[in-house]
Amino acid sequence: MDGIVGLGHFCETHGPCVILSTQRCEQEPQQFPHSLKVPVCEACQSIDLRQAMVCKNNGTCYVTTRTPLQQHLAFLLRQAVVRSLSCEETSKQDDSLYFGDNKRGHIISHMFTVQDSLARGFQRKYCILILTKDKIHLLNCWPFLTNEIRSISKELQNLALKVNNVEQLHKSQRAVRQAQAAPAGTGRSLGQLTGQPEIFAQIHLWFAWLLSSETVVEKPFKPPEIPADCPALGLRQLYQSMKQEVFQKLCYCYLTGIRVNSQNQSILAQLQQLLPRDFSLPKTGEVCELYAIDGNQLESDFASKITYTFGVNRGCFEGPQSARRSPGAPPNKPRDAMA
Repeated sequence: MDGIVGLGHFCETHGPCVILSTQRCEQEPQQFPHSLKVPVCEACQSIDLRQAMVCKNNGTCYVTTRTPLQQHLAFLLRQAVVRSLSCEETSKQDDSLYFGDNKRGHIISHMFTVQDSLARGFQRKYCILILTKDKIHLLNCWPFLTNEIRSISKELQNLALKVNNVEQLHKSQRAVRQAQAAPAGTGRSLGQLTGQPEIFAQIHLWFAWLLSSETVVEKPFKPPEIPADCPALGLRQLYQSMKQEVFQKLCYCYLTGIRVNSQNQSILAQLQQLLPRDFSLPKTGEVCELYAIDGNQLESDFASKITYTFGVNRGCFEGPQSARRSPGAPPNKPRDAMA
């Protein structure tokens, strides 16, 4: 999928900021990522601005840096993080949402919190975003992407909860935090909150896997060609020459793969208008015979293998016709020979 997966954080000192971004590249980066004005504090720390994590899959590089490599993408991702953590809200906690436009990109954002006894409200806000230019493709992947993003955030929350529980057993930081008016130096990175110093390398692998997963593959589609070049008036004349029930049965047989036999080849030519060219239906092994008869209707012999037998009105197709369908049985001799 073409796009950027980012991790944002609401810092108590600097506000919303980007702390990690992963994008797909054709080759390893030859330049440093564009930094804009990247805040530097313990809570905003992830990897160094001059560092990059790279993995390859099927000849494609997935690069994770502090901010995107391109200036305009870094600006768009920072805007999306600010909007996710400061403006947009959902009716449910830890839920995903979509916003964006063709100018600033289309974004799926998932905001979540992790436990931190030293933070305001004893939790810190993070968000995982997917920024793309293709709205249709992004929304088509909504079920898959939101489910995977939710799994990533849940894993981070569980790791942070374990660390927080251990801290509370040794010393209730919550009570200390509440007793302090203005505590200093309370910012902690995501690696410290989860107890996993290598957590950003793990996030890099998660984000690279998201970008490499193609849940919806776009392929060029060649529509079938138009039916046989026959005037539509001929099909109307065919309909008028038969009883309605016979015409319906005839169309049913032709459209469901039942072979239609008739001594009048013009009838088969008109039926070709109902299907595209080079369109093959599964063969059922049944045969529908079309006969010319004297009467308007033949009697149905349900004791035999005959499914239906109808007569038709006289018209422009060499006398009346009767449609008879029998599974694999040879046709009986018509009562009235074709003119």
